Amino acid sequence: MLTALFDLDGTLVDSIDLIWSSYRHTALAHLSRAPDDAFVTYREHNQTHHDAMVKCYPGAVEAVRALKRRGARVGIVTSKVRSSAHRSLIFCGFEGLFDRRPSRRGSHGGGAVGAVPAKLARA
Repeated sequence: MLTALFDLDGTLVDSIDLIWSSYRHTALAHLSRAPDDAFVTYREHNQTHHDAMVKCYPGAVEAVRALKRRGARVGIVTSKVRSSAHRSLIFCGFEGLFDRRPSRRGSHGGGAVGAVPAKLARA
């Protein structure tokens, strides 16, 4: 069985401007103080500006639908927290198309998702 795994940001969803904007906002907000709340600042900015800045790549939804019609299992590989990833998927019309959406459940992404994608591909 064919399995297709997609990265979310910069592959299926054009959120690069949002990521850079959130990073710049956070860096400026925390220049003169300890970065204890930096992630909170980043997330708040990111969530506030999400819908205005995220763009849907043309043809991406159609490509995933075509894979599903061929019987492929499709999944998302992202270090983004689950709620943020889900918001982007809904916003761009991907809701319900993915068999798996491995991502971090915690308060921050914290890096790659480890062995989850390989386990999904072998399952």
